[in-house]
Amino acid sequence: RGSGKSYSKDVPRESMTLDQFVSDTRELSEYLIERFNQDNIFLMGHSWGSLLGTITAFRHPELFKAYFGIGQVANQFEGERIGYEWVKQQAMERNDKKAIKTLSRLSFPDSLAGSDLWLDYMTKQRQYVNKYGGVTTREITGMWPLISIVLKTREYTVRDKLNFMVGSMFSLRAMWDEVIHTNLFKEIDSMQLPVYILHGVHDYT
Repeated sequence: RGSGKSYSKDVPRESMTLDQFVSDTRELSEYLIERFNQDNIFLMGHSWGSLLGTITAFRHPELFKAYFGIGQVANQFEGERIGYEWVKQQAMERNDKKAIKTLSRLSFPDSLAGSDLWLDYMTKQRQYVNKYGGVTTREITGMWPLISIVLKTREYTVRDKLNFMVGSMFSLRAMWDEVIHTNLFKEIDSMQLPVYILHGVHDYT
């Protein structure tokens, strides 16, 4: 909803809520269970999808054999704080004077900051997380490898490719406030299905 091939300027911003996405995921899961004649299915979530996946599996465990979280998000605000401290430390250790100067001027947003302030912060901070190997592997850094995947994919039309960033920014602005204020450590005490976490040691997003 609101991104990828599902992006449309007609998607109401007020429909971009965590509860709505959980409902979408439940509905899709029920469809797949019926379509493939299964009692239940596996659920896997990556990055933001891992936040959505965990909450969906928590609320509807009967639909899933197990849940897999990749690059698991549990408390995005705390994750951002850790990433900010890491990137400053990397800049100091590498004596990256330009990065040190830029990061020293960068204020870490507080919990009341809106999505536009966070977006401005992340645009600058993520440049250095990318540069130091905290997003993709240490051999492949920068945004181009990620962009090239979108440009080369056969499943996307030219229109889809042009809309990719538009949808991503629409989703980020619409969802960020709820994502940054969701803390699974406080909201979930236990899971009623097997849970597997796959998380890279160099992942600082």
